[in-house]
Amino acid sequence: MEGTIALNKFSSKQVFFYLIIYKFVIEFMYAFVISPRYSYSGLTMQINIEGFWLSNIFLFILVLFSPKDKSRPSTYLFVILKIFLIIPTLSYYWLNNQSLLYTTFVILSSIIICLVLKIKLSSINIKDRTSKVWLSFMFFLYIFMTLYLIYIRGGIDPRAFNFDSIYNLRSEYDLAGISGYLMNWSTKVLCPFFFTYFYFQRKYLLMLPILVLQLMMYLSFGNKAFLFSIGVLIMTIIITKRNNFIREMALSMSLLNIFAYLLDTLMITDALRRAIPYRLTFIPAQIQFQYYEFFNVRDKLHFADGIIGKILMVESPFGEKIGFVIGRFFSHNGVGSNSNTGIFADAYANGGILVMIIVALIFGIILNVIDASTRDLPIYVVVGSFSYIMFVLNDTALLTTLLTGGMGLMMIMLLLLNSSVLKSDDTGSSRVRIKGNHKFTLSNIERDVNDVK
Repeated sequence: MEGTIALNKFSSKQVFFYLIIYKFVIEFMYAFVISPRYSYSGLTMQINIEGFWLSNIFLFILVLFSPKDKSRPSTYLFVILKIFLIIPTLSYYWLNNQSLLYTTFVILSSIIICLVLKIKLSSINIKDRTSKVWLSFMFFLYIFMTLYLIYIRGGIDPRAFNFDSIYNLRSEYDLAGISGYLMNWSTKVLCPFFFTYFYFQRKYLLMLPILVLQLMMYLSFGNKAFLFSIGVLIMTIIITKRNNFIREMALSMSLLNIFAYLLDTLMITDALRRAIPYRLTFIPAQIQFQYYEFFNVRDKLHFADGIIGKILMVESPFGEKIGFVIGRFFSHNGVGSNSNTGIFADAYANGGILVMIIVALIFGIILNVIDASTRDLPIYVVVGSFSYIMFVLNDTALLTTLLTGGMGLMMIMLLLLNSSVLKSDDTGSSRVRIKGNHKFTLSNIERDVNDVK
């Protein structure tokens, strides 16, 4: 029995080993690629040797607390959070001699998420006989809204084929109101959900138009995250099904960084270097510490920029959105951009360490709800669907992601899918049938039998 339990959990030693490899790779990229090219923007080398050892100790402690149950989607989603947000924060902390206090807050908040995930909620199921109808309706709505967004943008723009001119393209659009929400839902929710859904249904031909629509959104709006999400989505589904998620995710991201280094060194292209180690990894880490530095000596926002602030009529001490304030304040040339930040730094900006703890508790509960409401779905369906949203949390606030960024909608979509799986048989036999498409290991068979009981 103990051996069966062990088979269904990730080993702490292996988790730490592969994550520390990834950490060393991105630190190499920072020292030899990113800092030499972007030191003018603050990405300098100010090595803190004590911080180096402390960052590794922090990672080791976090791994000890991290969820390791392979049967829960939250385990995989938290790994994605570690790779895209937490580990880059630890690396940038010692490479650029940043705040130990804020780094400690991030690790403490992450551990709180892990502790919340120790709790296992009962299954959340709905018996909706129209769930498949709703999913079909949402698919046609997705097609319509995506084509509508491409139309109002003016269609494909040739500048999207050149990463050097893409920022001019991006600066020209500002979708406000419902159009902005539609763009978030189309690219971050409906695209990954339906791509994964049709893969799950083995309707492979229907996956192609979804990829085409996402590519057209990139070519129309110039947001590289739309393009990058395609690779993340496919990679996440494949890796999750292979049952070695942490090893293959950490090594895949490490190899992508190394490949970016080789392409750049051989002067083939610098596009991958700018997309992954620079924009995806260290720019968000830098902005986190900028938020901390800015608000450590100023009054907090108290959610003035968001929905809560509007409801409570909280006035911002600044005349514009805080992202533009931070971007201009830390700009090297006086021309600021919209420096959005992720869940931890945004929480600190709104209320300090107390709000960081509250946000960590909320996020842990959200992950628990995802586990409870998708228990009858294969793991890769849930992880693949949430793959884009999880790395978006690197530069988006939790409440924004939940309410308008699409996380709440994704949870509803997966709940409907879970319902469509269950509705055919109220006796519970559908659970065994749905789990029949993954490997017949001893741990899987035992878990299926326990589910039926």
